[in-house]
Amino acid sequence: MDQPTIVSCEVLRNEISKNQFFGVYGKNLADGTVQFNNISGNGKGAIMYAVKAITLTDNNIVDNTDYNLSMLEGQANDLAFPKNWWGTADEQQIRAKVLDKASDAALGKADLGNFYTAAVAEAGLNDAYYNIRLN
Repeated sequence: MDQPTIVSCEVLRNEISKNQFFGVYGKNLADGTVQFNNISGNGKGAIMYAVKAITLTDNNIVDNTDYNLSMLEGQANDLAFPKNWWGTADEQQIRAKVLDKASDAALGKADLGNFYTAAVAEAGLNDAYYNIRLN
């Protein structure tokens, strides 16, 4: 029996941290949006398996234990992940925390072009977006 495909989903403005295995798991996804999240302190920040299309932008994906981004066995399609903060502006350091075709020819390529050189201030739970005033 085939795995069901998620047609569309959104993960917006979250603090995704301290998960043993992964923060975001894209699996059998036809289209999805992961945007304005802080993804840190997980085993792997974001992992992809059999994803056809995803918009993963404007996130802070930093300080995850194994990888900040990992293409899994079964993710043969190339995917683009532009406009994210990876914890550094040094492309070599960013790539060191990514598992994709560069490390394993069976995996899809993760295109990290146009990455941010500073953290995304609007990401996560923040007062500016929600207009919350704490006294």
